Amino acid sequence: MPNSPAWQRFIDSTVMDYDKWHDGEPYDLSTLSEMTRAELDAAIAKVQAGEDWRDIETLAAIAAMKDQSPDAARRAMQILEDQSRTGQSASRLRAAKCLQELGQQASIADDVVAAIDSTPANGAITQVLELAKQNPTEAVKLALLRAARDKPGPFAVHAAALLYFHAGLAKEAFDWSHRPYFLRFNPENDAERADHMKAFNELCEKLKVDPKSV
Repeated sequence: MPNSPAWQRFIDSTVMDYDKWHDGEPYDLSTLSEMTRAELDAAIAKVQAGEDWRDIETLAAIAAMKDQSPDAARRAMQILEDQSRTGQSASRLRAAKCLQELGQQASIADDVVAAIDSTPANGAITQVLELAKQNPTEAVKLALLRAARDKPGPFAVHAAALLYFHAGLAKEAFDWSHRPYFLRFNPENDAERADHMKAFNELCEKLKVDPKSV
């Protein structure tokens, strides 16, 4: 069994507590360059399920070690490619993003659309919105419009804001000068729910999109 100091530091870093989870602390990837091939294989085996974004980042870090440990790098790259095709939604999205960063021809627009469509209105939206910002395809924009219409709440607010940005109507992904309008996508009562649909129709008009086509 691996027992080097580098291996032990890596294993210690994979033990999650509330503070690590809350602060988004990654695994200690600096340890990978100090590991033997057997230890890298063990690290790959530990994270290959890709159940956490930290697992995917570990695989990407090993995949980048093609000069230092080509066999381990190839193995990690294969698992990343598998995750990008068949993993859970969040893992698939992050794996595809890592493959892009590694110079692989991975199109993640379809995964971004799937993530937008499947994310709850009050779910963890930061990563999804960031990738939607980086991949402004027509399909992604339509998915954001669906979110603005069908997911009233924080997701709809930020989807509308991002669509404004993509359309050149705002200077940043959440332009605070338009905040009162964006907040109409987060209704809290019946009157505001009716206004939410008015705000959606206004958004479609701004974007020159037929609401019936969304």
